[in-house]
Amino acid sequence: MPRRLLAGVGALTLALLATFVPDIDGVHAATAHCTGWSSTTRPPSTIRVYRSGLHRTVAVDFRQYVRVVVANEWGPTHPRASLRAGAIAIKQYGWYFAMHWRGGRDWAGRCFDVVDTTHDQVYAPSKTIYPTQDDAVRATWNLTLRKGTSFFMTGYRAGDGICGDQQDGWHLMQRNASACVMERGESMEQVLRRYYGSSVSVVDPGLNDVTGDGYGDGAAVVTDAVTGQETAALATSDPRTAVQLASVSQPVVLATVSAGSLLDQATTDLNRDGRRDLVQLIATANGGAQLKVMLGSSTGFRPGVAWWSGIVQGSNLRGATVRVVTGDFDADGLGDVGLLRVIPAPPPNSLLSAQSALSTLFLLRSTGSGLRGPAVQWQQSIDLSAAKALAGDVTGDGRADLVLLRPTSANGTAIQVAPSTNTRGLSHLRDFLTLATPLANLKAVVADVDRNGRDDLALAVRQGADQLALEVGISTGTSFRAAWWFRTASAYSWSSSKVATADVDRDGRADLLAFRDGGSLGGSVVDLFHSTGSSFALSRWRTLPEAWSQLAPV
Repeated sequence: MPRRLLAGVGALTLALLATFVPDIDGVHAATAHCTGWSSTTRPPSTIRVYRSGLHRTVAVDFRQYVRVVVANEWGPTHPRASLRAGAIAIKQYGWYFAMHWRGGRDWAGRCFDVVDTTHDQVYAPSKTIYPTQDDAVRATWNLTLRKGTSFFMTGYRAGDGICGDQQDGWHLMQRNASACVMERGESMEQVLRRYYGSSVSVVDPGLNDVTGDGYGDGAAVVTDAVTGQETAALATSDPRTAVQLASVSQPVVLATVSAGSLLDQATTDLNRDGRRDLVQLIATANGGAQLKVMLGSSTGFRPGVAWWSGIVQGSNLRGATVRVVTGDFDADGLGDVGLLRVIPAPPPNSLLSAQSALSTLFLLRSTGSGLRGPAVQWQQSIDLSAAKALAGDVTGDGRADLVLLRPTSANGTAIQVAPSTNTRGLSHLRDFLTLATPLANLKAVVADVDRNGRDDLALAVRQGADQLALEVGISTGTSFRAAWWFRTASAYSWSSSKVATADVDRDGRADLLAFRDGGSLGGSVVDLFHSTGSSFALSRWRTLPEAWSQLAPV
């Protein structure tokens, strides 16, 4: 196991290990650099490695370099969460030195970023790469770590195999991390924060990427009021999509739904291909339910395929409200589908007045090509029939949590969270924030708007007659801290805005999108509220030919 912190660095100081690096997608610099990579959100394409046995420097495909180093440094039998944490540490170590040249040159004067021995990381291409190691690299390829705003050098060592030992804030202890996963059920995110510091952010750029180019998109379902046919509308920066859509005479029909049969819909990446997929809950004639999945594609979504059919619980869904929430609830890298079934309290003085309300979250875990049967993930004797349900990783442990917005008796809104646990369940609801604004005047999305590795609550708030303002609940992991991120004196209609979220510039901060009526221009316009990390900046982003009245952003 190599000496990672200062080995081979010479006079490099600890201050350099946390140098602030601007988030720009540069490629190669020249003077005083070797590879000279400058982006902290897109990994370098190559890295220059000094092959000590060959006495020369070679340029290696960076992804292959990471795969080979993982094979040499992190054995295939480590648990999945530990392997993935190790893959991130290995990748970011090489990435860091592709940005910060230490002056190394071979005998011929050729510069190199890293050495292939334990002075840096062991790079021996003949080593077998096992599927578990390859999966760890693939599953974490988009992820990076930050301390505050700093992209830092990630060290790692073997460790003594005791969970909680040797926590110095700079080294991921391999055996210790595996013990934390096996003994305590810790996720990749929990392990990384344990050994690199509790404030470390796990950054995942490109939220809501549908087309697969790495940048977030604005997607909406368009339903024909006469035929019930559903198609997709896509606001995107992907140039491939524009070319492909221009060559298609008719949009792809996703599904045909009868009036009132679409109960709810949401998106998540079900098969870990980097694209957001659409999930629809559709009521069937026998009172049951069916989940249809429209996989993300370069032109929007593919036609719907049933991934699950059956009865949620009991004989039918009559008398219950069912909502869809999506996210990775078990930290396996695959998005899951939650069905929140609400049986409201019976009216007073009825024959069933003694019966209490009951809300249950059934979880259908994704296999990548289907959904496992529903299992109870959470249950509480509470009436959520008037609540709005969302899901997101607000605690930052890599597992989706249930987020509820509930009306209060004082005509305000209570935001409560049922956090996921290490034991594949959710704990009881906890109060995260209370607002004086009525729930009817709020449109909510959950996303990481400040790039701290925890999902936040972004709210489009109706003020005055119909003015839109944006309030954000920044997650601390145990509560939401409210702050206004956008207010304007000019007219901007709340009721004429349909809100969604996407990381359109791939900086790791989720932006907000407002789908609005195109008016005299026809169709719809999509406004961008770009996140700076502390506020939103408004600009016109895209136009769509589809009528605003037919759009349902997802």
